[in-house]
Amino acid sequence: MAAKRIFVCIVFMLSVFYGIAQVPLPLVRPSSPMFLHHAYDSLPIASIINLPEAGYFSEKDSIWANAKLQWVKVDLINEYPEHQNIFLSLPKGWSRVTLYRYLAPSRLQVQVSGLGVPLRERSFKSVNSYFPVDIDAGDTLTLYFKLEKLEGYTNTTKEFGIEVYQREQTIIRKYTLRLIESGFFSIILVMALYNLILFFYVRDKSYIYYVLSIAFFGFYYFFQSGWAFEYVIGDYPFFFFKGGIYPAAINMMFNILFARSFIQTKRYMPRWDTVLRYLLFIFFIPIILLLLYNITRNTFFGHWAQYINLYFTLITIILLIGTAYVATKKGSNQGCIYLIAYVLLAFFASVYIVYFLFFEYSLFAATPMLIGYAIQAVLFSLGLAESINLLRAEVNEAKVQKEKAERERIVEREKMLEAQTRLLEVKVNERTQQLESANRELSFTIESLNAINVLLNDTNQQVQAQKEALAYSNKTITDSIRYAKRIQDATLPTMEQFTKILPHSFVFFKPRDIVSGDFYWVDQVGSRKVVIVADCTGHGVPGAFMSLVGMDILSKIIVNERIMAPHQILNELHKGIYTALKQGELESEDGMDIAACVIDSEKKMLEFSGAKLGLLYVKNGQTHHIKGDKHAVGGSEMGPNRAYSQISLPLEKGNSYYLYSDGFQDQFGGVKGKKLMVKNFHALLASLGDSPILQQEKQLETFLEKWKGDNDQVDDILVVGFQV
Repeated sequence: MAAKRIFVCIVFMLSVFYGIAQVPLPLVRPSSPMFLHHAYDSLPIASIINLPEAGYFSEKDSIWANAKLQWVKVDLINEYPEHQNIFLSLPKGWSRVTLYRYLAPSRLQVQVSGLGVPLRERSFKSVNSYFPVDIDAGDTLTLYFKLEKLEGYTNTTKEFGIEVYQREQTIIRKYTLRLIESGFFSIILVMALYNLILFFYVRDKSYIYYVLSIAFFGFYYFFQSGWAFEYVIGDYPFFFFKGGIYPAAINMMFNILFARSFIQTKRYMPRWDTVLRYLLFIFFIPIILLLLYNITRNTFFGHWAQYINLYFTLITIILLIGTAYVATKKGSNQGCIYLIAYVLLAFFASVYIVYFLFFEYSLFAATPMLIGYAIQAVLFSLGLAESINLLRAEVNEAKVQKEKAERERIVEREKMLEAQTRLLEVKVNERTQQLESANRELSFTIESLNAINVLLNDTNQQVQAQKEALAYSNKTITDSIRYAKRIQDATLPTMEQFTKILPHSFVFFKPRDIVSGDFYWVDQVGSRKVVIVADCTGHGVPGAFMSLVGMDILSKIIVNERIMAPHQILNELHKGIYTALKQGELESEDGMDIAACVIDSEKKMLEFSGAKLGLLYVKNGQTHHIKGDKHAVGGSEMGPNRAYSQISLPLEKGNSYYLYSDGFQDQFGGVKGKKLMVKNFHALLASLGDSPILQQEKQLETFLEKWKGDNDQVDDILVVGFQV
C-alpha cells in the first residue's frame, strides 16, 4: 500500500514538472548563424555591422576549442502577423555574451549575459542567459553576438544555438518553478528541524547526520537551481560558477556517516564499513580542488573537482545500495528502508547525471534529483520514526526486564537477610559468651596489673636512686677528665711559645672529646728548631694518657739529652715507650704515629723523619708529599730497637710546610656523607698556599664545619703549618 502511494506521488510530481517545462515556441525563428572570420575579431562593432557577409562571414564554426572571442551574426524573423515580446535564450555554457541590435544609423541596443556576468549587468535578472527582444509583425532583425571566454571559465557547450520563448510564459514558468522549489525548501527545513528535535530527544547520532545531510543537499540545490545567484551572490558569478560542489561533496560525506550509523554497518558488515570510512575521505578531494580553482582560477582544478565529485557520487550511491541490500538480507529493517529510498534516489540521480553529461543544461536539469531526494527524505524520516518506535520498544522491554530483575533481587535480598539474621544471632550468642569469658580474664588481669604496678613503683624508686648515683658518678668522672684536660693543656706548648720559635705558623687543634690523643711539640736548641705532631693509640682518656707518656719521654730526649736528629728522636722515643709500658713483658701494642721536623736556620735545611705520618709542603702551588716509615712508635713487635729513616730538604722561602694527624682526612661529610680522603685534603692544603699562614687556621676551621655538617667528629684533628 505504501509503495503504491509513493508511485502515485512520483507520477504526479513528474507530470507537474513536465507541464511546466513544456512552453510553446512562438513563430519567431532565427536564421542560421554566420561566424566572423577570426582575422577581424579585433574590429569594433560599428565596423563589423558594415561588413558584407561575403568574404567575412561563414556558416562554419571552426575554432571554438581554442578561441577566446567569436562574433556571430543572426537574423531573427517574425512570421506572426502581430508584434511579439520574446526571450532569446543561448546555451548556458558561454562565460560572457554581448548582444548588439542595430536600431538606427547612430543607435545600438546592447545587452549582456553569460556565466561570468554579474546579475546587476544582465538585461534580465536570471541565472539563465535570456535576452528580451521586441520584434514587429513580419519584421526581420539583424543581431550580432560577441561570445567571450573569460579567465577561469570553461565553455560547457561547443555549439551555438538560439531558442526563442514567449516572454510572458517564460516569466510565469520561472516563478511557478520558484514557488514549487520554495515548497521543496520548506520540506527540507521541516524535515531538518523535526529530526533535530528527535536527536535531542533520542540522542542517536543518526539523526544529526541525517539533519546535516539534508541541510547540505538544500544548500546544493540552492546553488544548482540559481537561487544563490539570483538572491545572494549575484555580484560574484565566479564563486557561483562551480560553488555547488562544496555542499554536494559535504552532503555525500554526511550521507555516508548516516548510512553507517542508520544501517549499523559495523555490526552487519565490518568490511564494508571500512570501505565506506575510507570513501568518506575521498570527498575531500573535490573540495580541495575547488579551493585551488577559486584561488588560482585554473580551469584544470575546476574541471576535475566537478567530475570527481560526480563520478564518486555515483560510486557511493551504488555502494550504499549494496550495503543496504546486504544489511536487508541479514535482517535489518533500517537496511530495507534505506535500500528502497536509495534505489529510488539512484534512479533519479542517474537520470540527472546522464542528462548533465550528455545534454545541454536547462532550468529543469536538477528536477529528477529534486524528486528523488524528496522521496528519500520522506522514507528516511519514516525510517527514523520507526527507529524511535523500536527504541521505545527496547526501552520498555529493558524496563520490564529491569523490574523483573529488581523483584528477583528483592526476593534474593530478603532470603539473604533472613539467613544473615540467623547467622548474626548465632554469632551474637557466641560473642556474648566470649565477652563474658574475656570479662573474667580482664578482672584477673586488672588484679595482676595492680600487683605489677606496686612492684613497678618500687622498681622506679630504685631506678631513680641509681640514676642519681650515675649522674653523680658522671659528674665526678667529667670533672676528673676536665682536670686531666687542664693537665694536658699545661703540658702542651702555648701558642705564644709556638709562635716565638716559629713566627709564621699556626696550630689547628680540635680534640674529639674533652681530652685528646693527638699532641704537638716545639722546641729550639741553638739554631735548630724541632716541630713534632703525634697521634697516639686511642682517643679520649686513653689517648690523653699515652700523649702524656710521649711528651714526658720527648722532654727527656730533646731537653735533657739534647738529641736533635729526627730519626734518632723517633728511635729513642720507641725505646722509651717500650720500656715505660713494659711491652716486652705485657706484649702491648700501644704507641703513636708521629712526624718530626728539625729546621736548621744556619744551614737552611729541613730534616724529617716520620712513623706512619708524613710531611706535606706546597711549592709554587704544587703539593709534595713525603711519607713516613710504615712502623709506628711503640709496640712489642720487632723489640726495643728500631731504625727510622731521615730525609733532608733545602728550606725555600715562600714554601708552606704541614704536619698533621689522620683526623681531618678521615672526617665524614659532604653531600654524600663520605670521608674527605687524603687526596682531597692535600688539595685543600694546596689551595691554602696562596693565603697568609696566619689566616689558614681559620680557613681550615671554616671548611671543616661546612664539610662535617650534622655529622659527628670521628677522631681528634691536628694540623700544624709553618713557613720560614
